[in-house]
Amino acid sequence: MTEAHWTALLLTGLLLSLMLCFSLNARPRTRLYRWTRRVFWAAAFAYFGQTAGLISCNAATVSAMALLGAPGLG
Repeated sequence: MTEAHWTALLLTGLLLSLMLCFSLNARPRTRLYRWTRRVFWAAAFAYFGQTAGLISCNAATVSAMALLGAPGLG
């Protein structure tokens, strides 16, 4: 792998780590925080599912999982 690949992996890991910290430290008092947390976990699951070759990560998949939860994956 070239240095550009390692840089892209580092930036992806940094972005996911920041979003994880935000989603875990947010107080579930407002709708914005609840929806942000749901969309984050749906996107993270779709991203890692795509990496594993299980599902494709696109806007429709993330939206279905964010709105319907685990049944949205089916």
